Amino acid sequence: MRPIIATCGMVLCGVLLINGAGAYGADLTREQRAKIEQRLVSELSPTIGVFDYVAFQLDAKGTVRLLGQVRDANLKKHVEEDAKKVEGVQRIRNEIEVLPPLPDEAPKGIAEVVMIPVVPALLNAIFDPTGRRFQSLPVTQATLKRVLS
Repeated sequence: MRPIIATCGMVLCGVLLINGAGAYGADLTREQRAKIEQRLVSELSPTIGVFDYVAFQLDAKGTVRLLGQVRDANLKKHVEEDAKKVEGVQRIRNEIEVLPPLPDEAPKGIAEVVMIPVVPALLNAIFDPTGRRFQSLPVTQATLKRVLS
């Protein structure tokens, strides 16, 4: 097995299988497999959330086996659709497990996780040209004018 990428509590890895599991087409070369793996990682990385685990195996015939656990049933479908976009992928076997929701946890959308770094990034973007740090929100146009005058 060969891990491909691990990011931010989310692990996305690819595993090469030495024995092909399909009876169609010629075996992929090492270079073709490496290219497909890189494209799979590029396609799947933006889709995977912090609390999800997705892995894939690519066999010598171009069949991708998707593995792992996700918290959202739509994500399972989207991962498969994204993997199908990759040139060279012949077939998809989606074995991703959808985890049941936790009983005492309110549902959360992925946007909540993604939005966490946005506010500090915006405040840093204001600091760069102005040299002023803001410690409270919201930073409005009037606040900026008052501080800069």
